[in-house]
Amino acid sequence: MDNKNSKAKGLASLSFVGCLFIGLGVGLVFKQPAAGILIGMGVGFISMGIIKFRFGVW
Repeated sequence: MDNKNSKAKGLASLSFVGCLFIGLGVGLVFKQPAAGILIGMGVGFISMGIIKFRFGVW
């Protein structure tokens, strides 16, 4: 059970970082990196919540 929680936490963390970098990239394309980072963070937190809820980490 602990291995499952560890993998889910790792996946959630990677999804957050991935969303953050995608948001930064999109923000740079539109010359608005701050807005892109904030949008990426928002999507990243939502994806972390979904992954943790799905795998029952909370």
